[in-house]
Amino acid sequence: MAELAGILVGNYFLLECLAREGLVETYCARPTTRGGYDVVLRLFRPEFPEPTSFHEHFAEEVEKVWRCHHVHIQPLHEFGTGDDLQYCATLVTEAETLEQYLKRQPERYLPIPTVMSYASQLCDALQHAHERGIVHGNIQPSSILMAASRSSLAHSF
Repeated sequence: MAELAGILVGNYFLLECLAREGLVETYCARPTTRGGYDVVLRLFRPEFPEPTSFHEHFAEEVEKVWRCHHVHIQPLHEFGTGDDLQYCATLVTEAETLEQYLKRQPERYLPIPTVMSYASQLCDALQHAHERGIVHGNIQPSSILMAASRSSLAHSF
């Protein structure tokens, strides 16, 4: 996949590529219509022979996520299509991911009560999503945000 930093997708100027996982590329982006904040823009770039069916499926699935409100699920800021790319945007947060947090732990182990608390919060968020017909196919430490207090998580879909 070609690097897209420096181009416009919809109303977003892509600043830098943050990650590439499967058919999703994640960028830090700045809206051109409203200033003062950056977003995390996830671009969905499937290499399907029939993109129309993907676009329809994407619209249905992202609409479910748009309506899914839960304390441990990071809300979508916006979603749409720009330059034939499907995208969803979440606000940039100062929270670090669970992956980043674990890399900073010299012993790489967390206390059992902490792990149980995180697991409980993640399961609660996933149950909430599943009850709304949302299936997350890529749960990993890089998509789990740690709250500033370290006692709460938020998951990004």
